[in-house]
Amino acid sequence: MDLRKFTLMMMLLLLLTTSLLIPIAAQDEIILTLGVQEWQLDSFPPRVFEEFQANHPGVKVVTVPLGQDSYFPSAIYNSLEENLEGAQKLANYADVLIISDYQIYITNTRQGIYLDLAPLVAGDTTINEQDFFPSLWEAFQWDRGMWALPLSASMNFLIYDADAFDEAGLAYPTNNWTLDDLVTAARELTVYDSNGEITRPGFATWEPANLIRALLGRNFYEDNAGTSEPNLTQPELIALLEQWKALVDEGIFNSSNSSIDYNTIPMTINGSYRLSGNFFNSDEDRNLQGVLIPGNVASSSINGAAVSAGTENPELAYELAKYLTSNVDAIYRMFGDTPARQSMVGQEPEDSNVFRGELSAEAQALIDQGTAHTLTLSDTIFVDYINWALGQMNENGTSAEVALQDAQLKAQEILQTAAAWEGQSTLFVATPVPTPVLTANEVALRFRLSTNVSPLPNREGWDRLISDFTASDPQVGYIELLTGFNQTPDDEVDCYYQSYQAINESSLDDPPVLNIDPFLDADPNFDRNDMLPSAMQIVRLDNRTWGLPIVIEPQVLWYDASAFSAASAFEPVNGWTISEFVDALQMLQSTSENDAAVFTPSYNPGYMNMLIAAFGGISYDVSTNPPTLKLSDPATIEAIRQALDLAKNGYIEYSELGSNGGGGGINNQTPIQMDSISNASWRLSADFLNAESEQDFRLTTFPSGTEITPVSYQVGAGYIDADTLNPEACYRWLSTIAEHPDLLGGMPARRSLLDSPSVSAAYNPVVLDFFRQYDTQLSDPNTMVFDPYGNVSSDYAGAWVEQIWIYQAFDHYILEDADLEQEFSLAEEHIADFRQCSTGIPEFEPSMSEEENMAIFRQIADCAIAVDPDMQSRFFFPEDE
Repeated sequence: MDLRKFTLMMMLLLLLTTSLLIPIAAQDEIILTLGVQEWQLDSFPPRVFEEFQANHPGVKVVTVPLGQDSYFPSAIYNSLEENLEGAQKLANYADVLIISDYQIYITNTRQGIYLDLAPLVAGDTTINEQDFFPSLWEAFQWDRGMWALPLSASMNFLIYDADAFDEAGLAYPTNNWTLDDLVTAARELTVYDSNGEITRPGFATWEPANLIRALLGRNFYEDNAGTSEPNLTQPELIALLEQWKALVDEGIFNSSNSSIDYNTIPMTINGSYRLSGNFFNSDEDRNLQGVLIPGNVASSSINGAAVSAGTENPELAYELAKYLTSNVDAIYRMFGDTPARQSMVGQEPEDSNVFRGELSAEAQALIDQGTAHTLTLSDTIFVDYINWALGQMNENGTSAEVALQDAQLKAQEILQTAAAWEGQSTLFVATPVPTPVLTANEVALRFRLSTNVSPLPNREGWDRLISDFTASDPQVGYIELLTGFNQTPDDEVDCYYQSYQAINESSLDDPPVLNIDPFLDADPNFDRNDMLPSAMQIVRLDNRTWGLPIVIEPQVLWYDASAFSAASAFEPVNGWTISEFVDALQMLQSTSENDAAVFTPSYNPGYMNMLIAAFGGISYDVSTNPPTLKLSDPATIEAIRQALDLAKNGYIEYSELGSNGGGGGINNQTPIQMDSISNASWRLSADFLNAESEQDFRLTTFPSGTEITPVSYQVGAGYIDADTLNPEACYRWLSTIAEHPDLLGGMPARRSLLDSPSVSAAYNPVVLDFFRQYDTQLSDPNTMVFDPYGNVSSDYAGAWVEQIWIYQAFDHYILEDADLEQEFSLAEEHIADFRQCSTGIPEFEPSMSEEENMAIFRQIADCAIAVDPDMQSRFFFPEDE
């Protein structure tokens, strides 16, 4: 054989052989992980990274949810070990981390937990540093390092009530205000009662140390050969803390009176959202304006992209972080006031469904000012130590000088220990669990768990349940668990869980979910008689069942048994009647300070509808379409009056119901508080139930009436998407979840589970006792179910508009002592005119386009505004900006 031919053949054979092997190595993807909070997962669908991946062949970006351990305290509050261990856990989640400025501390960077990006930035000729707002570019820079690239910023300003200033005859604040100006106005705006006690301070802020930094005009640290060292004993700083303490003691700043509604304080340091002119704004009746904080600056909270020091691909991770700074999808969904890059200002993604509040030109100009003159994280290093010093002054009577000296020593000791800490474990970025290779007989399910809690507190429990199910199910080999606040499943989800009904009358022609009656009928383990009847009613429509109830989330009352005992009030151990409830309110208030409110309802109008029902009245009957008004019926008027008088006489912590929100609020000091039992209820935690405090909170039901027993709850159910290819597998998975209601935190929808060992082990006995009590109440033939949010019939498009006029009548009677009958007469007139105007407006249909839906909404808005011009502020159309 010709040697040259043989050699050529061998080379070709070798080339062919290696060509079969090389692509295997070449096709091995580099996985870059991006860590985001669970509620942000929807903001980062795969398409966000398409351009990056196209520019970096062989690289795939995978988002991973950050757990609860991604939040950790400053070392001054708990311990350095907790701070550093928390940062390490965060850095182990992903190569690139979307962080807020309270997730990165100088102690973490001194320990080398985050990658210093300064060398990479210095060698990058494409980043265009000049495109970033200068103040935001420096946000994560200290110790001559750069610890994250800024993405967006949210601004805080001095927000003031212009009407309150007008009433006091005061000139409005300006950007050049000093502390003396702030103090003078605060004294004039502070409200006192007849005994000289302060009922409302003139000024309040949640971040006193940031205000002090603004007034000081320089940082709490100094540069020492490239190292940022604390400088907390500056004479001017000592003087500012002493002055702050005196103003707090006087009561004109940050009153300690817990019954004060923060939203009524005429001057606060707060976010720009308070200036938003959209109908979600609960302050819409106040003339709120904003200026820079005294010191001529804004303060800000910054979102950034940090790189874990444990990444195996630091250059690629940096490139991904840089890419995010100019990605409109990522930036827009950060909910900040401004992107960090100037070139990104005003850009929006084409398919954005993120609601943004409407800002006036003046408010936008203020944000622009704030962006140019803002305090960022690099300006407020050691701000926690200032807050700690203020705490020592308030709690222990320590002088400012001693408190700051102690804070200085602590800061120095903490930093020295952090740099030399030997407790550091090896940083490594966890590799995402790969999607398993399925056999020909196996399928994968995409399951969305819509929840109001993020991060998911019991993800390990869900992972364990998924593992057990896929190991035992003959068909399902993999379940992708999608979480977040998104309550609208996309087309690619096979099945999902959510806490509200997935179907209504208008969607019956093309149902988005499957009728599951065939599955229920074929399931030998399903017993309709075992289900709470009310739960099944919620998921049934048109004589068909659309969802599998798993839990219900009842609206409940928590009462302080110790306060009831002190007032000799009736204790509702097994529930109570409306008359017993009223007696308890009166007796509790008689023993309270300053006749303070004793009942804090949920932050929505639903509770008032329930109180009216307990007194025997229904103002707006949604069982008909359109709803039936009963505002002229004397018995109904009397029932309404009795309910409203509880608020009018000060027993209820009341805020306006007609402000598209309204209700009570959050006051953890009142002896009766309203809440829901769900996975979002912090009151169900062992820390709350077992807390050693003067208050002894226990569970009870909402008061019942002689004719109506009002209850309110949401049903959490599993639904099967109408387009799934695996409906039977979805039903088996949902049925498995139904056996583990503790993973969802509500009350089991199946009675038999109340006595099951797994549920008994998962819930506190106090909660289990309440579940049984609530089951009895649900079985009462007089029970009537009310929407927990005060919403009304979804079958009548104008119902929410009409309900506003009714709620406004309530507000005027309670807050302005208006004549109730006259208010109802006006509401009836508005509603009649609105119905006449809206006759012929088509109903919303699921098949309609977004433009068609918006056209109907505009017609409704036009009718509402034509009837009542004040309704103009309730409607917001982005295209009209």
